[in-house]
Amino acid sequence: MAGIENPQTASQSAAQEGQDKVPHPLNLAETVSHDNGLTKGDGLADEEYIVDPILEAKLVRKIDIRMLPMLWICYMVKRSLAVSRSAERRRHQSSRRAESGREACFGSATHPSIYTAPSQTPNLALIPSLNYLDRTNIGNAYPGGMGEDLHLTSSDYSLVLSIFFVGYLLWEVPSNMMLARSTPRVFLPTIMFVWGAMSLGAKGINSLGGMVAFRFVLGLVEAGFFPGVMLLMSCWYKPAELSKRVAIFWTAALTSGAFGGILAGLIIQSLEGKAGTRGWKWLFIVEGLITVFFATMAFFVLPNYPANTKWLTEEERELAIRRLQSGSNVEEDHVGHLEAFKAACRDPKTWVFVLTYNFINCAGTISYFFPTLMKTLGYSGRMIQFMTVPIYAVSLVVAVVGGIIADKTRQKAFVVLGAAILSTISFIIITTVKNSNVRYAFLCFGAAGIWVAVPVFLSWVVTEFDGREKRAVSIALVNGIGNLSSVYGAFLWDKKYAPSYIPGFATTTVLCGCIAIVVVFARLKWGDKGVAKTS
Repeated sequence: MAGIENPQTASQSAAQEGQDKVPHPLNLAETVSHDNGLTKGDGLADEEYIVDPILEAKLVRKIDIRMLPMLWICYMVKRSLAVSRSAERRRHQSSRRAESGREACFGSATHPSIYTAPSQTPNLALIPSLNYLDRTNIGNAYPGGMGEDLHLTSSDYSLVLSIFFVGYLLWEVPSNMMLARSTPRVFLPTIMFVWGAMSLGAKGINSLGGMVAFRFVLGLVEAGFFPGVMLLMSCWYKPAELSKRVAIFWTAALTSGAFGGILAGLIIQSLEGKAGTRGWKWLFIVEGLITVFFATMAFFVLPNYPANTKWLTEEERELAIRRLQSGSNVEEDHVGHLEAFKAACRDPKTWVFVLTYNFINCAGTISYFFPTLMKTLGYSGRMIQFMTVPIYAVSLVVAVVGGIIADKTRQKAFVVLGAAILSTISFIIITTVKNSNVRYAFLCFGAAGIWVAVPVFLSWVVTEFDGREKRAVSIALVNGIGNLSSVYGAFLWDKKYAPSYIPGFATTTVLCGCIAIVVVFARLKWGDKGVAKTS
């Protein structure tokens, strides 16, 4: 069977030596802008073509193999090493508190605080600098650190952390708008290369002002990566293919959450003082080298858009374009940046999704404090870090399964709703029971509910906005503004609420309930475009 068949050329296609091959494409120059890969929706008539499912499956596998592993590795590097940096800064802050006799005790009085930092937020993007992993306080083995070297006070430390958000929020929308008009194969690796080079240069930072400037510019640079990946994936996959792949991509964040702190410890322990350089500076150097390496690889591996990706044959390129014509991926004729921005801001769906994502991320701040919560459950020493790993492992499995279900059923909204209900029930149980084993088990389920909601929700957001320009703006607004909750959400877990942390669990329960309510409202109000699209 021919892959895409015009009735006028059917007899010619059937005579092609029995090969399962897409006929020679129409003049793509008439239907595609090769400058940026935008398809012009008025030039292709869906009803005249039949997509061969076998050829389509082969094409999708080729896209998966070429794109997903590279994106996963890039995200893993970004998250793991950003987590490691923050863990090291947090370790030195903890060391200063210990040396001044102000050790925080989150558990019983007989167990001094060993892990005092939070773990990882549930989103790449989302803001990597506030993803903490706690581990054993080895400050006594390595006296001094970034805090001492730069003479940081607690207020200075807060400024260093928060200034990242300013740059991140300011540049996320412009960055994604630029990507919509540029080539992803160049744009995304360039972002990586620049922040890798900046990390290498961070070795020379010796003052608070230098660190603040570094963090602000880093926020500007990193702002475009995660929403850019979401935009790129939306231009290659149908709505019914997207959730599973976003979930797989998202597992990189969960993997880094489980092992990023361990990586930091290995780097600090093995490189402290080598070549006259402090351990915290080696973290920046290692991050920079690895990031630059994979950024260079990504330049040769990542695709552009379907219409201008060179490693596709002409037949594959036409199939990649035409198979998306019935979905929300249909691109409008040229729309200016300002018009796209206005359209996204005027669309009430944008702000409902922003609100929902705020709820999801705020609930996800519980992950900042997994090690602290492990201590309240009776664990100590290195077991505190090790006991966070199963939480991420369960979340990883549930996230992938949730993505598969969302694609199979094409009911993204209901999967997010189910995840919110799972988390709500789990946190109610955690809040009301005293048994440590029961609380730990439902902490796994509660976290899994939040983290399956992230990729499925984002794939739902991507599906709901037609046109690449508007979609680029909407994704960036939802991701950028939605992540602000990562800042104020951390205050839910103040040590004054130890050891039960009832206010934190109760608020998280309410947030998960709010997610469910808003999702039901959005589903009833606008439906789920993925339901109406063909697979």
